[in-house]
Amino acid sequence: MENIALEEKQDQIIQETPKENKRLVGLDLLKILSMFFILIHHFSKHGGFYENATGFTQTFLLILNDLFLPSVNVFVFISAYLIVKKNKFSLKKLLYLFLEIIFFALLTYFFFLIISKEQFNIKTFFSCLNPIENYFWFTNAYVFMYLLSPVLLMIINKLNKNGYLILLLTLFIITLFSTYTPFFPILNNGFTWMWFVFLFFFAGYQAKFEINLKKWIWLIIYIIAISLSFFVFGGEVVKHPIYTSAIAILETISLFNLFKDINIKNNKFAKTIMVIQSCTLGIYLLHDSIFTRNILYSKIFCTQNFYLKPTSLLWFILFVFVTFIVCLLFDLGKKYICKLFLKIFDKIKNKRKQKTSCNQKDTD
Repeated sequence: MENIALEEKQDQIIQETPKENKRLVGLDLLKILSMFFILIHHFSKHGGFYENATGFTQTFLLILNDLFLPSVNVFVFISAYLIVKKNKFSLKKLLYLFLEIIFFALLTYFFFLIISKEQFNIKTFFSCLNPIENYFWFTNAYVFMYLLSPVLLMIINKLNKNGYLILLLTLFIITLFSTYTPFFPILNNGFTWMWFVFLFFFAGYQAKFEINLKKWIWLIIYIIAISLSFFVFGGEVVKHPIYTSAIAILETISLFNLFKDINIKNNKFAKTIMVIQSCTLGIYLLHDSIFTRNILYSKIFCTQNFYLKPTSLLWFILFVFVTFIVCLLFDLGKKYICKLFLKIFDKIKNKRKQKTSCNQKDTD
């Protein structure tokens, strides 16, 4: 989700502040794993594998979905944590996000037109050009949260620890009411920008005060959370995930703290992790667009032909890996082309400057 300039800045961090880099790489690794498990969830649900599976296969898919139930929460939590740590709003990052959303919306729409042979719709085309209210629910919610982040940062900066704890308690009570009662459904089980704002405040506390527990304690909390998720929610984790549940919140915070300080000594591997994580948004937008979703499962992979095969689980894992790799390579190719164009543009710009400078000298 980061642009090329940020990747170069992170490369510099590797050499200058190794300790900080390890923290960032740990979070980048968590982003990559979360995206991989989002693909697992989508193939389980939208691809129909879970609903049509039986016995061991269905149980195994349920466990996989439980392991990273709050993958969406994790993405938002990490982003909010880093925003609060930097304590600034980046207009450049927002503009890049807008371009990314528009690019993939148009790309997947034209892909849909080619494959389905549907007629071009001018209304749909202009909807793709709107980065704030687009066809991706996640980016719509994320953009609203990011636009509000300067105000949220002002609130966070003015709160002391006790005041922040009161705010968190209030937000948690609202979350419980919204999730477990029919009287206050403002959070829509996490599929709304308001939940992302709540996550921003939860991550803000982590960034401002840090919750320092031993790794083994976070691991126990995580194991308890996924166990409760398995036995309490069962198959609903796949069919109707609830990102606002207390279990999902526990998983989010424990996963974050398990990965936050991961030590990666190999700089090449660290750089690779950073590059891959920068493509995670592209992977999401490519495979889960409303234009590509049905095509991916029913026409490209034809998942309906593999449900009852004895090797259905192996096909499932293969489809997830192939989707991840293909989307990753496409996004890397897009970044390379953009970088190439920027270099060409810089060369043209520098030549013009040199030519102007020469002309001025000749005039003198």
